[in-house]
Amino acid sequence: MITQDAFTQSYAALKLAMDAAQELAEKAATARRRFTIARDDLLLSNELDGKNADVREAQVRRKLFPEWNEVELWEAAARNGKTRVETARLDVEAQRAQLRLMELTAVTAA
Repeated sequence: MITQDAFTQSYAALKLAMDAAQELAEKAATARRRFTIARDDLLLSNELDGKNADVREAQVRRKLFPEWNEVELWEAAARNGKTRVETARLDVEAQRAQLRLMELTAVTAA
């Protein structure tokens, strides 16, 4: 049986997941901006000797490994956050569907 408490908990879990996902997305964007700034500084410094864009990008990632690694970690965390939001949203939708089914069953029985 679905209770008001179960709905409240599901919506609270969804809100927490959405808040966490937003925070992770912001951290990923900040890490990406830091990497982009560092990459631009490196490109403008003429420290790279690659003949084409692919080689220069590989050199950038190697020279800026800590920054690049941070971007990858935060972006993975942000993707996981989105997955948690979708899981929480599915829980809410499942409870809504169960409630609707119970309402239809009650109307049919009456």
